[in-house]
Amino acid sequence: MKLNILTENSAKRDSHLLAEHGLSIYIECDNLKLIFDTGDTDIYLKNAEKTGNI
Repeated sequence: MKLNILTENSAKRDSHLLAEHGLSIYIECDNLKLIFDTGDTDIYLKNAEKTGNI
C-alpha cells in the first residue's frame, strides 16, 4: 500500500506544493488508485501533478 499526502493545512516556505485547510491523500493498493479529499478547492490536483501522482 502506498499513501501520499497531497494537501494539508501547512507547507514549507520553500516547498513547491500548495496548502489549504483540509486533507487530501492519494492511496494506491494493488490495482486500486484513489484520492481521499476533504479540501475546498482543486489544490489537490495541482499538487498531484507536481508530485507525479496523476
